Amino acid sequence: IRVFDGLNENRQTILVNLLDINDNPPEYLGDLTYRFMENMLFELQLSFRDNDTGNNSILNYEVSDSQNRFSIDSSGVLRNLMELDRDPATNGTPTIMPLVTVSDSGEFSFQISTVITIELIDVNDNVPSLGQPSYFANIFTNHSILSPVLQLTCSDPDLAENGTVGFSIMPPHHHFIIDGNGTLILSQMQPIQTVHNLYVYCHDYATVPLTSSSLVTVVVNKVEFEAPVFDQ
Repeated sequence: IRVFDGLNENRQTILVNLLDINDNPPEYLGDLTYRFMENMLFELQLSFRDNDTGNNSILNYEVSDSQNRFSIDSSGVLRNLMELDRDPATNGTPTIMPLVTVSDSGEFSFQISTVITIELIDVNDNVPSLGQPSYFANIFTNHSILSPVLQLTCSDPDLAENGTVGFSIMPPHHHFIIDGNGTLILSQMQPIQTVHNLYVYCHDYATVPLTSSSLVTVVVNKVEFEAPVFDQ
């Protein structure tokens, strides 16, 4: 400040301290979507800030989720409290959206809420499931070669190659083959009554495949009335 009376002049510096008022709400600075492998425990640092000072800038965190699967600490680190399953067939969900609420510590505090989307990446955690633990079929000695004997089913709730299934007979059987759709097919004539027991395996196409098996019993019955054959 300068004071002047026409002859003399005086100058004085006055220091003005501005007191902060809580006029800035918290704001979120991070991504809204994150991806993690299913069934893993993770820690996710969420980035919030408040441009005020003192208590007006100190942040408090809460997280809400319908199944109480998450916690968040005083520094904004979000954690899952349990393994997260993405497969709907096992009551999982591929996307989870916890709600994070942040408030400052001012006398009249500001509060914001942010939905964080967690996308779960599939892992090969489901064993292919054959429709039955065992199968039974009856055929006759005149059953045509390369015709179906039995239809097997197999399912896997995983994704892509983790959930794509194939079939095999192990060990290979001399009288039967199985195609990619699970159809058991007769590959050799059956001239006599007999019983065949074989194991059919269902596998997925993951890098490390998972497999299940079922016992298949095929009973070959003799045809009671066969057309006569005349000697030449």
